[in-house]
Amino acid sequence: MNKDCPPIISLFLPNGLTKRYVANMISHVSQLFDVQIRSGYIPQGQNPIKGLVTLSAADKRLIRSSGRGWEPFQLDDLQKIFAPHNFQRATQQHTRWAALIGLYSGARVSEIAQIYLRDFVELDGIKCVHLTDDNDGQSLKTEGSRRLVPLHPDLLTLGLWDRVERLRGQGADRLFPDMKIDGKSGAGNAISKGFSYLLARLEIKPRRANGTLGFHSLRKTVIQQLQASSLPAERRRALVGHEAGEDVHASDYMRPWTAQELTAFFPGLPWASWINLSAITALLD
Repeated sequence: MNKDCPPIISLFLPNGLTKRYVANMISHVSQLFDVQIRSGYIPQGQNPIKGLVTLSAADKRLIRSSGRGWEPFQLDDLQKIFAPHNFQRATQQHTRWAALIGLYSGARVSEIAQIYLRDFVELDGIKCVHLTDDNDGQSLKTEGSRRLVPLHPDLLTLGLWDRVERLRGQGADRLFPDMKIDGKSGAGNAISKGFSYLLARLEIKPRRANGTLGFHSLRKTVIQQLQASSLPAERRRALVGHEAGEDVHASDYMRPWTAQELTAFFPGLPWASWINLSAITALLD
């Protein structure tokens, strides 16, 4: 990167690559350093490239105004993806399960890919998953990404908790024990590829010329769906792992949300009104 380049607001860096692409690649490499830090090979707080290239608020506004960036799915897209005769075209179980978890939580693909079975807990009678970086190979995008997510009742109906208990009985460590998460393209690469292949097979394409559709579109869809619900913004941010920025009230004074309080998002995701849960369950495991 040319350090003498003036600090202009641009989607592109002097080498012709987009700033978003470079920031993502640096984030992937930064995660490798984080693993070394957690293992004790590098002192705490000395990740040499973390934050080297980041997207500012101005960058993000420019991306949005240019028509670039992730698009949410429309309802007809989701109905097409999760129609059983289409959904079965996602050949890997990790792709199917991850898509459903993403649809019912808005979690990032890397967060879903690296879940360990020990991350699943029951608190006050509510089955939940901790999204954390406490286990080997796990990393988080930001400090705010560490969070508790109650499992939507539809995920329990689909058999997610049954899968967890079965894998525990088999001595497995991770929710997707056969999926590689330490590749150079990031923990969620296998899921992202499988989901993108499914979209291609179903000919589901972005509506904008510069738009992007992929696994991350599930996250944007969930957030926009919850935006239209009665769920308060503070609880919505806690659920999807967005930090409160300079909101001192939230960062310095508020306690963590309880599992019971976070279940308030359940009614905001009424996907079961058009997903055939019984038919989908038959395609899982």
